[in-house]
Amino acid sequence: VATLITSGPAEGSFVNTGTFSITYESPTATRYQWRLRPQDPWIESSETSVTTTEPDGAIAFEVRGAAGDGAFGLIARRNFGIDTVPPSAVDVDQSTRTGVGQVTVGWDAVADNNSGSGLQRYVVRFGSDQNNLDSTLGVNADTPVGLRVAAVLDGLQACATLTARVDVEDNAGNVATGAPFTFRTNCGGDGTFTELAPVSFGAGESVTAIGRGDFDG
Repeated sequence: VATLITSGPAEGSFVNTGTFSITYESPTATRYQWRLRPQDPWIESSETSVTTTEPDGAIAFEVRGAAGDGAFGLIARRNFGIDTVPPSAVDVDQSTRTGVGQVTVGWDAVADNNSGSGLQRYVVRFGSDQNNLDSTLGVNADTPVGLRVAAVLDGLQACATLTARVDVEDNAGNVATGAPFTFRTNCGGDGTFTELAPVSFGAGESVTAIGRGDFDG
């Protein structure tokens, strides 16, 4: 008697909740046995689904079916992990203006907590203020703990004060939200005045003069 697992966490995946369901079926089986780990005792049931709640860790689900009083058949398996703990939060400690409309932000690489699913990526969210962080930039999270991570935000509005934060996601979908911080972009200048051609004035004439500076704001 062959049994097929039809739904549940994907093979090799991680889920971020301890409660999960798995369904299975067999065209001839009338009773089943299942267990969550090879060392666990078999649990017999006539149902074709299991819903249970488990702590963080590895799950090696197994199920087999039997027809009537016959012997149990081949075992179907599904391996996955439970990780409900978010990673450590990111603390951005550097923002450097590196060009017109361009800023580089930096932080120390963080770790996933509880020896969980591992980090997936950092996400830099930025915009006009902390309630409008509409732009995002994904950054690989493969930098070892203790080393620096940098992200270049490009195409920003010149001469503007913006807000950003860096979130980090793990492979189970847990997210640690970073604290928002503000930074100012370059205004595009080199710090020099523009010199205009000399103008002559007659006796009794007046002029309104406008000085134009081009500064890195």
